[in-house]
Amino acid sequence: MRECSVIMTIQEAQENYLLTVDVEKRQHDASILDIPEMICTVQVKPFTPRMYCLLGLKQSPIIKGGQVKDTDLLLFMGIVTDTLNDEAKRKELVERLVKIEPQQLLDEITTYYENSFIDAPTSNGKQPFCSSHWLFSIVDLIASAYGWSEETIINLPFKRIWNYVRAMQQRSDPNGSVYVSNRMQQAIDKYYDALGITN
Repeated sequence: MRECSVIMTIQEAQENYLLTVDVEKRQHDASILDIPEMICTVQVKPFTPRMYCLLGLKQSPIIKGGQVKDTDLLLFMGIVTDTLNDEAKRKELVERLVKIEPQQLLDEITTYYENSFIDAPTSNGKQPFCSSHWLFSIVDLIASAYGWSEETIINLPFKRIWNYVRAMQQRSDPNGSVYVSNRMQQAIDKYYDALGITN
């Protein structure tokens, strides 16, 4: 049985599952729109592969792991607000961020980052991409299906990408394994734990 920090009752697990289904549906609907997100009091853009690559090039511990410094927080916020190349906007951003407690900022950045991947495929279902660098597989998958340019794809929000991956999988193999997101898999696991069943 999977480890679970909080063991739910069967009723709680059922309610959690139904809530997850509802949340996932609403967020799928919202992902098609470029709705700005918030980190603390700062409006940011949805997280994209381009942002991920920029942070990777800078060896950001927020995505690579390790001790996070104030400069790492500022870099992350500069990238997700697209203000790095605008001196006036960058200065304004820094002035706003220094008023926020670093731990609060880190917590909200972490939530924003993790939420961008919560609908990614799990290892329990079919993996739609596999590569030494998974972003190339995503670009190849979407470009092959839709003919979109690399530039278009790397600027798509991850939340939208996972929904395209889901649609492609279901179209290519409608009777195959069901695409299960990380979020849904967690809800399913908690339900099986409550039942005492090993999935």
